[in-house]
Amino acid sequence: MSALRRVLLALWGLVCAAAAVLTAVMLVNSSVAESVINFLDKCFLYNMRQAFLAESGIWLAIVIGLVLLALGIFCVVVALMPKASEKKLRVATVEGGAVDIGLTALYNIVKRAASTTTGVKSVQPELQVKNNGLHVALNITLDNDHSVPEVGNIVSAEVKNQLESMAGIVPADVRVVVTEVTEQKEEGVTIGN
Repeated sequence: MSALRRVLLALWGLVCAAAAVLTAVMLVNSSVAESVINFLDKCFLYNMRQAFLAESGIWLAIVIGLVLLALGIFCVVVALMPKASEKKLRVATVEGGAVDIGLTALYNIVKRAASTTTGVKSVQPELQVKNNGLHVALNITLDNDHSVPEVGNIVSAEVKNQLESMAGIVPADVRVVVTEVTEQKEEGVTIGN
C-alpha cells in the first residue's frame, strides 16, 4: 500500500473514531446533542432529533456509534501495520554494498529450469529459506512415456545448475515429487470409410 493511501486510510479512521466519540457525547450530554443536531439538521435536511433526543432512537444511535468506532480503529490499525517485505537471499557482498535476490526471482528461475526438461508437463515449486540455505521442493506432473527416476534426477540437476549459474546460489536441498503421470493423447489421422 502506498504512503498516500496509508495516510488517507489513517485519516478516515480518525474521522470515524471522532464521529463515534461525538455520538457517545451526544448520547450523554443533551446540550451538546442539541447544538450538534441543529447543525446537522441544517446541513443534511434530516431530522436527527428523533435519533438522539427521543427514547425510541437511542439504540440505533448506540449501534451506529459502535460501528463507527470499530471501523475507525480498523482503518487506523491497517494504516499503521508494517509493510510485508519480500524474503530475499544475499548473493554477494561487495565493498560498500550487497547483492540480494528475492524469492520471486528464484521461484521463476526454478520453475523455468524444471519446465524445460523433456517430459515435464507442469511444475509447482515451493521455496524455503532456512539457516543452512535454500530448500527447493518441486511437485511435477510427467508424461507417461518417461522414467520417473530419470526425469526426477534431470530436473534436480537442471534446477541446481540454473540456480548456481544465474543466481550464484547452491541450494541446500532439491526435492522432486512426481504428483501425477498423465497419458499423452495420440493425435493421429483416422482412416475411415
